[in-house]
Amino acid sequence: MINHALHLFAEILPVFLIAIVASSLIDHYVSDETLQKIFGSSQGFGSVLMASFIGSLIPICTCGMIPLAIKLHEKGLKWPPLVAFLVAGNASSIPALILTAILGWELTALRFVTSVIFGVLVAYLLVLFAPQDFELELAVAHHHHDDCCAHKKSVWQKLGQDIWEISRSFLPWIIVAVLIATYIASISDTDLMARMLEPISNPLISAALASVIAFPFYFCAGADVPLSQEFLKLGLPIGTIISFMLASPGINLTSFLVYRKAVGLKLALIFTLTSILAAVMIGSSLWLLK
Repeated sequence: MINHALHLFAEILPVFLIAIVASSLIDHYVSDETLQKIFGSSQGFGSVLMASFIGSLIPICTCGMIPLAIKLHEKGLKWPPLVAFLVAGNASSIPALILTAILGWELTALRFVTSVIFGVLVAYLLVLFAPQDFELELAVAHHHHDDCCAHKKSVWQKLGQDIWEISRSFLPWIIVAVLIATYIASISDTDLMARMLEPISNPLISAALASVIAFPFYFCAGADVPLSQEFLKLGLPIGTIISFMLASPGINLTSFLVYRKAVGLKLALIFTLTSILAAVMIGSSLWLLK
């Protein structure tokens, strides 16, 4: 149990630190105008699609996307493309795609394409289900006297401040979530997931169960691939496997607690349920189109 917890911390904490460093360097060296050129300055479909495309390639896992998203939001990225960036970044990354390649190039390409669609779909579904006055409030506590003097700080001083502030805000939640996930993993059998999904013939039910079945666990940066390989051996439909790949990295207890800290309980629930709905829609569509 202790070894499992240490393994999860070894997975999460390095990329979390890398993400903070990357976000701090973006803040220091990349202008708002440059980011607007990359992502687009509007909330239109083009900006949402581009954000989802970029997010699906970022080599950072779920919890590491949060510090990067905070900085992008502070520098003016609107919430629809920001949501697309977050969601697609959870579902796919360059390391995850490389690991998925052991399952075949077709499934790898499908994972990438559906991840981009996933990000776009969640961004637009959120418009339907979020409150009309919805504002994405990704933020950490800043001290005003530090902010007003930020221009006097070196990049190393700014980096140290960002590491301290973001770690103070989110690290306790990550620690709690990892400990809970470790306990659940110690009393559960992950092979049970495959046995539960195998007999289900209804595409909607299968995709829905695949989207939520990994919630108590934490699959990061392609850690879902071994279980997806087991699903393939059992002959599960590609739609079910894609639903699992899209949902499991971002729809889990660890991510939910981090999102709760970032946007509050109500919006974290809406975000999670909307992501599940999108994963079900994509997975069941693939099954019906086979």
